[in-house]
Amino acid sequence: MPVHKLNSVNAFVVFDLDGASSSLGFVRCAPKLLVSSSAELARSATYTLALHGQRLGGATASINTAGVNRDEAVKAFVDEIAGMVTEGKFLPDAGKGITEADLASLRADDLRPEILFSQYKGMNFQEYLRGASAAAAVAKAISGVGTPSELGTPDTPSTSDKLGAVSPPSKPHTPSEIKGQTAAFEGFDSTGLAAATELAKFGAQVVALSTSAGCVENEAGFDITSLAENYLQHGENLVEHLGREVSEPHRIFSVESDIFFAGSKFGVVDHQVAELMQPKVLGSLQHLAFTTRGLVELQKKAVAVLPDFLCLGGPFYAEPTQTDSAQNPQDIIQAAQANTAALVEELIDHPEGIFLAACYKAEEFLLTWRDELPFGRPLAP
Repeated sequence: MPVHKLNSVNAFVVFDLDGASSSLGFVRCAPKLLVSSSAELARSATYTLALHGQRLGGATASINTAGVNRDEAVKAFVDEIAGMVTEGKFLPDAGKGITEADLASLRADDLRPEILFSQYKGMNFQEYLRGASAAAAVAKAISGVGTPSELGTPDTPSTSDKLGAVSPPSKPHTPSEIKGQTAAFEGFDSTGLAAATELAKFGAQVVALSTSAGCVENEAGFDITSLAENYLQHGENLVEHLGREVSEPHRIFSVESDIFFAGSKFGVVDHQVAELMQPKVLGSLQHLAFTTRGLVELQKKAVAVLPDFLCLGGPFYAEPTQTDSAQNPQDIIQAAQANTAALVEELIDHPEGIFLAACYKAEEFLLTWRDELPFGRPLAP
């Protein structure tokens, strides 16, 4: 697993697959970021790419800084990796501690469609697509396997070394079976808001959410418009503006809900947290949201545990062969949802569980263009 150390700033880029024509992944900024955690995140990116049909590698960039030196360090990082982006070697996305504005100067040379970096409903379109595909994944898992006509007709993802293209489905994914199902969101953020918005279209109700500022509950379901307005205005402090009592953030794990989304940090759902939970489906809005022991504990309870690399592939369904002006965001969202739902339909009944089924499918694809598999699967330690 190659590690490229930068010269101008205390930062590095971990590439998961040596020799990949291009690698995609997040940039993070915080004190004391480790190569080991960066490598785990890069592996998750590799599996996300593979499961969604992309012959590309995962990568993670980490900038070790904070406080008054943060802006200077980020600028130095961006300036130094500009050549990697121009060459297509590393295509970065904003992760923890980084905003899309920090990476804006790199986008002109990014190989991906410009629409991915535009604003949609007050948030970055990539973030919206991740949430939209995650919503479709849990909706399909909780409603059971439907007929192909309910999913649209997804195309086979590209197997080129460029970002794959899939055509929008003939029909949107609208699983009426989830009407009245309840959802709770741990670590609610912009991706969570996108998932909540799409779940509401499918008929589900958001009955609880948490941020670092606290947890709020509403058995009758929160109004999605109010959630969006308050999140876009107040960020994580939205919990203080929803007219509900605010409890400690960890309260979210004891809330009863049909769907649970984990999204605050790596490994947030460990075996101790898993013992408190009893949803029908657990979806991921964070990479490596659960540990191995957490996964085992939830599977003992017959919870369908959907990994990040299944849930968060929405951005790969933007169409790179069209001009940006010809792209319709809703068509891309529908393509992302239909194809993600089709993956769940294919994998949900695997006797070893959907997590391992998704691993097997990603690994099968990796072996179509790699001589051997990378060692280790994407799970939080």
